[in-house]
Amino acid sequence: MWRYISDTVYIFVYYTHFPGNLHFSYVLKSDERDGSTAYKCAISNIKSNVIRLGNENSLTVTSTGPIPNSAPKLQYSTSVSFLTVEVGKNATLECVFSGYVSSSIPSETVPRVTWYDQDGRAITQGGHYDITSNGRILTIMNVTEDDEKTYRCRGTNSLGADEGNLALNVTSRPIWVHRLESTTVVEGKDAVFHCVTRSAKGEQSPSQPKWALNTNQMGSTYDPNKHQFNADRTTLTVKFVNKNRDISCYQCTVANSVGMVHDDGCVNVIKPIEIKVRPATEQSVMKGDEVDLTVVATTDPLYAPNMTYSWIFKNVSYTDDRVPPYVTFDSVSKRAYISTSGLTDEEFRSIGGIYRRVISHPVETVHVDVSVEAEHVPVDHTECGSESGSPSFTNTLLNRVLSKIEEQSEVLQDVVRKLNQITLLLQNVKEDGLSLPLTNEQEIERMEEELMDERFRTKMVQHLSRIGGDSVTSLTRRILRRLFSPELAQRYNFSGCDGKNSFQSLQLRSVLFDAVRKTFAGTCISEAEVNGIARKWFGNARNMD
Repeated sequence: MWRYISDTVYIFVYYTHFPGNLHFSYVLKSDERDGSTAYKCAISNIKSNVIRLGNENSLTVTSTGPIPNSAPKLQYSTSVSFLTVEVGKNATLECVFSGYVSSSIPSETVPRVTWYDQDGRAITQGGHYDITSNGRILTIMNVTEDDEKTYRCRGTNSLGADEGNLALNVTSRPIWVHRLESTTVVEGKDAVFHCVTRSAKGEQSPSQPKWALNTNQMGSTYDPNKHQFNADRTTLTVKFVNKNRDISCYQCTVANSVGMVHDDGCVNVIKPIEIKVRPATEQSVMKGDEVDLTVVATTDPLYAPNMTYSWIFKNVSYTDDRVPPYVTFDSVSKRAYISTSGLTDEEFRSIGGIYRRVISHPVETVHVDVSVEAEHVPVDHTECGSESGSPSFTNTLLNRVLSKIEEQSEVLQDVVRKLNQITLLLQNVKEDGLSLPLTNEQEIERMEEELMDERFRTKMVQHLSRIGGDSVTSLTRRILRRLFSPELAQRYNFSGCDGKNSFQSLQLRSVLFDAVRKTFAGTCISEAEVNGIARKWFGNARNMD
């Protein structure tokens, strides 16, 4: 920026290009400056609100007569080859033309400047274009990659025209394609972060992202089983997040030849939706039965207020308080059911199908499906006015009853078969000269000798495993009561301390464990768990009847 000096400092109307040269389209005698009114260049810092004045420059103008008229000629333009500007900043292009036409209107004495893009389209004031200083300066505000092109300035007056070309190169630090986004993930799922960038068109690709966990660099010290990157490290997957350990923030940094960008994203972990009450998944009902459709769920306290229930039945969604046909729902207890006793035959047949109960909040959606089969309701083909006591209706009802009796009979027969097997096993045990419970140490010794026979041991495990119990604890106690009479149990404890016999050293201990494990096959049961139950049982033997 240039100023000239007098009693007061005035800002000169011309702006300069980068080297700091001051250009005149034409000079007048009044432009002459010397001494205290000499021209000075000035360097300013807007942020610091400071202006530094340079050396004085005198200008002497020699009058040779009237200024001759002349055609425009480009004297200066912003860039010799191209101007480089970063995306998002302003680009200033300037063209200065000499030339003069005598006129009483000062603005008409100098050439008129117009601007065009490389396709020949005229650029006018407005949008992200700002044209100032009698057209000499074109400012492209907030440039984008699409602004990278060649611009043409044209100076004209009544005597002719001249023009110049100015190339604009648009560059940029890495440009975001997919930024890190904070996410909320259900415990046990994976959290995924993306850090994808690109450079401006035609420029070298950015470097691989550098990642940090809570601002700590993840160079080569991270756990690869917990944190996994794709090949170019633009995607980070946090495996099987845990609410107590994995709530944290991740940062990525990407750089290119222009500069670098940085982003931050956090993962929040919540407990999943858990179904606490669910109905039977397949229900075959007769008229008069009740269909149970009750589903109750819980979730993380953070999202419990946002958790909603809805239905889908026969491709129709039912939200808010709406329910499928004939379903009764209590919004407080969440109990849902269909009472079929009041339905017509046609209504009863229509309840068959899959009822989907959908439970959701903004992070997770789960569903429970219940398949309901309405057993066949015979169509009454009797004449209008016939009563339900007709032979046809009675025979149908009797057939249903007989069918149910036959089903129950098969169940009872199966129970009888199992009881017979247990009785046979008991007889086999007794045939070997032993009966349960054992009542003295001599019978214990004989039992230990018999258990050396693998066939007998297998038979004893099978027998004890059929005693039954609804838990490991109850089954273990029932087996011990079958093996030991109350009097004999009081003479034993688990480890054999305090002058008592040791149960731990008997083969019966391993038989006990094998019988419990056989009963609860498919369940993880430890020997230490069964031993602990036995230890307590012998400790309470004195309280047995």
